[in-house]
Amino acid sequence: MRSGCLQGCSTGTSSAGATVLVQPCDTHRRPTGPALVVGPLHEPADVAECCAWLRAGAPAPAPSHLVAGVLSG
Repeated sequence: MRSGCLQGCSTGTSSAGATVLVQPCDTHRRPTGPALVVGPLHEPADVAECCAWLRAGAPAPAPSHLVAGVLSG
């Protein structure tokens, strides 16, 4: 999925790096917890760490220096 800015970005601002929205879910893809905003991922090492965390099943806690916030709703 791809989306526009979820954090009230205005045009004309630039942010180096991708921001990823991830949410834990069960094997039927039903949410089991709040969504996390990960990023911005500035460096290749940030991307590699995020990918490794996701490949490991995104265990709690998430790498704190990569998580920008939690979406609750």
